[in-house]
Amino acid sequence: IEVQLGVTLYRMGQYGNGTSLEDIACFAGCSEGAVELYTKPCFHAIDAMHDAFVCLPTATKKEQEKCLVDGHLVFKGTWQKGWVMYDGTIASGKQ
Repeated sequence: IEVQLGVTLYRMGQYGNGTSLEDIACFAGCSEGAVELYTKPCFHAIDAMHDAFVCLPTATKKEQEKCLVDGHLVFKGTWQKGWVMYDGTIASGKQ
């Protein structure tokens, strides 16, 4: 199970050309088919636990986040109109 999880986490952390089954298999020392077989049950387990760890914010929490963003970033209010996303990262645009 540790190897399966390790391969899955490595696969999830890759991007671009590093996401190929060939590259992941080479890194993990297994076949490309094994990479797929290892990751499938891990993804099923992660998906099964989704609702226990991910919840939508309440209306109050949404308002708190809006105020936080408006107070720290230079594009006050514009992100709420749907063309700028906020992922929770605090980055000040003020100089």
